[in-house]
Amino acid sequence: MSDETASAEGKDQVSQWIHQGQQILALLPGMLEQTERGRARSAEVEVEIERLRHEVAELRRENQQLRTERDEIADAFASVNEIATKVRVTPRRSPFERDPRVTAQAGTPTAAAPAN
Repeated sequence: MSDETASAEGKDQVSQWIHQGQQILALLPGMLEQTERGRARSAEVEVEIERLRHEVAELRRENQQLRTERDEIADAFASVNEIATKVRVTPRRSPFERDPRVTAQAGTPTAAAPAN
């Protein structure tokens, strides 16, 4: 009887394994589809990362160029400032500027000449 019991248990185990194997095989297409979607998304992300790397590199180059231009402008202003300090230019009046005192006197009435 023990041989018959062992044989029955073995058949039950084999039957269970077959059933579990069928369940696993039913899951495989879904898992393969998920894997393929994951690979496709991964490829998209890699392309996006590469695009962003190029964009960052371009922005860094532009930033460096702008910093260089800013430094050049600062140097130019420093040179102009040095020259102005050495020359010590005093502001001159424009030859076209009117003297406010003369303008004020012109506006006041002068004494009228005596009538004869």
